[in-house]
Amino acid sequence: MGILDNLFGGNQTKGKRGFKQVLTDTGDFTTTDHQTLGSTSEYHTIAYYQVPAQTKVRVGYGNPDQEEDMGRIYAYIRTGEATPDEIPGKLRIIAEDYNGFRKRVVFEHDENMLHGSLTDKHSQVPVPEDSAFIAEDSYIKVQIKPDSTHNTSGAGNDNVGWADTTESILKVPITVYA
Repeated sequence: MGILDNLFGGNQTKGKRGFKQVLTDTGDFTTTDHQTLGSTSEYHTIAYYQVPAQTKVRVGYGNPDQEEDMGRIYAYIRTGEATPDEIPGKLRIIAEDYNGFRKRVVFEHDENMLHGSLTDKHSQVPVPEDSAFIAEDSYIKVQIKPDSTHNTSGAGNDNVGWADTTESILKVPITVYA
């Protein structure tokens, strides 16, 4: 029966193990520098990752029953001002198809609870492997609904800053199936 399943597009990752990866704002995500966050009632996409061809991914990794093996998220979203300030609000990760028609919230949490310590995983929020695949060419998007507005009125004034890792830091665990 296993051969027929594969011939007709069945679960082709059944029995295969994915490998762990952590997506970062400095190497994997496409981010927008000086992005306006002008509304506290809607989510704004601040970073996205497009799944490579011939690959499927799941957000998170590890089993929820084995806490030591789970992936951890770290997010510290800050303004791009001369003295960067944190942008508190609700942070979420969504899976979105290539056309933007189907969207599914995979993770949602308060931003100010997601940056305990970069070196102590026990102060970070665990993210076990999600059950649904995100297919090739689809997106993993990071969005924020800020508690207060942040409008761009010129370089360096009240905007999300992705200029370097001293401003905003983002690390999202995923499991990759090739």
